[in-house]
Amino acid sequence: MGVVLSSAAKAAVCISGLIFILNVMVLWESHAQDVTETSFEAVEALNLFQPDDPFFGHGEIYSSETILQEFKLFSGKPFDDPRLAFRFLIPKGWVAEPVMRQQSPALTPFTPTRLTVFRGPLSAAGTPFLELDAFQLDYDITALDWLRTILLPRGYEPERMKAFSDHRAEAETSFIYGSNQTFRGRAIAIIHGNIVHFLHYAAPAVLFKERRDRYGVIAASLDMPSPSQDVIEPRFSLNIGDGFFYHYPATWQLGESGKLENGFSRAELFNFNALGEVDGLIHLEAQTKADNGENPQKLEQVHLRLDEYGVEIGERLSEEDHSLTGKASYSPAENQTLNVYEAATNNMSGPHEVWILTRDDQKHFRSLTLVTPDRHESPASWARNRRALEIMAMSWLKPAEK
Repeated sequence: MGVVLSSAAKAAVCISGLIFILNVMVLWESHAQDVTETSFEAVEALNLFQPDDPFFGHGEIYSSETILQEFKLFSGKPFDDPRLAFRFLIPKGWVAEPVMRQQSPALTPFTPTRLTVFRGPLSAAGTPFLELDAFQLDYDITALDWLRTILLPRGYEPERMKAFSDHRAEAETSFIYGSNQTFRGRAIAIIHGNIVHFLHYAAPAVLFKERRDRYGVIAASLDMPSPSQDVIEPRFSLNIGDGFFYHYPATWQLGESGKLENGFSRAELFNFNALGEVDGLIHLEAQTKADNGENPQKLEQVHLRLDEYGVEIGERLSEEDHSLTGKASYSPAENQTLNVYEAATNNMSGPHEVWILTRDDQKHFRSLTLVTPDRHESPASWARNRRALEIMAMSWLKPAEK
């Protein structure tokens, strides 16, 4: 049976609905222009625009005079927050669009906070666009790995990727936009403190091909004038005996650790997910050699140690599948080896990988072993775990050797 409302009740419902709409409008506003066009000189253009790798076509053909003629400099400080401030060069004819967002920033690791949007000139092929978002990090990760975790869920297929440092990475993308139209673009991630600026611009494939170098000026000029100094996560120190010090992310939990007999030391670290399940494991060992330099440990023995965790090693992955990062602050030295394998586990579901990093010098043999979900099945967990391994590897020298 239907419910019949009186005139007064209908009026009350309308008023309630109007109040709700007004509340939403207060929380979410349309910001017409959060960016300001700024005049700049040829010298500043050269400082902003620094062509990097021709692999990404950062417009090496452009002189400072050409940039002054064909580009304009825009800057912004969304929410009046200096950590979110940005500036970049953009072709003349592109215009900023209104941005719907809350009155105050609510940065999260997963939901983007939109900072600005630009649209290029309308053409028969389609309209190019640019979007700049901000995210907050809650754990340490390289820019390249962060890009991997963000592009695919958004429907962007990364075709080429490059890490310029641990804190800046770029990728060329392709995706279907609108009515089955192929767009190509470039994605840039810049990590500073615990904030990521994520810029993505794209154009119809035919237009992007024609203006690839021109669009590259945008990527090369992107700059954060007041980068965040906030710490993503603190790092703890671990001493497992005989002066073997390691640093590890504070979000990891320390299990058994300490010095055993015969100069042998070991420890284990766990990464737990929100459900309290093990989402990553690092096992580290160190042993002092005998006076004759005889190696008390072999890589095969490290493999056997994995049996304790119910890990079964499979095929070894190729070299290009396991570089620690493209341009990282750490890479294995001459007396170190890195081997990566496919793996299955009894205690953790899904396919896994095992990373074994060893160091063999005159006095000691050391190993770091990572067990992590597979990069394809769980890219976010894989990136987080691999970064933890890298942090520990960068700190595993004895103090006297630093």
